[in-house]
Amino acid sequence: MREFGVPALAEIPALASLADVVFRRAEAEPGVVVLRRRLGAGRWEDVTAAQFRAEARQFGRVLHLPDALIAATAKENGLTLATRNIAGFDYLGVAVIDPWAPPHSS
Repeated sequence: MREFGVPALAEIPALASLADVVFRRAEAEPGVVVLRRRLGAGRWEDVTAAQFRAEARQFGRVLHLPDALIAATAKENGLTLATRNIAGFDYLGVAVIDPWAPPHSS
């Protein structure tokens, strides 16, 4: 097996948040398609940098890049995310559980 590397296409400071990157891109190139969103049944929609920025602003929270990657991985693979930071992920539509929380009694 061979290993291949690709140089980074963007410089992201260590303390940057995902919002920083999105907002900079939306200012520079608002009409550029930055991702595609699955709508179901094999349908996809393009999302521009400006649209993504508007959606990120609706949440009113800062989502740091490592957390964004964790949430996206869990969501894309249908996984439940184990974390003490429930509030940091549940608004993203990711299934979350706090494994340190006491069990609920019925």
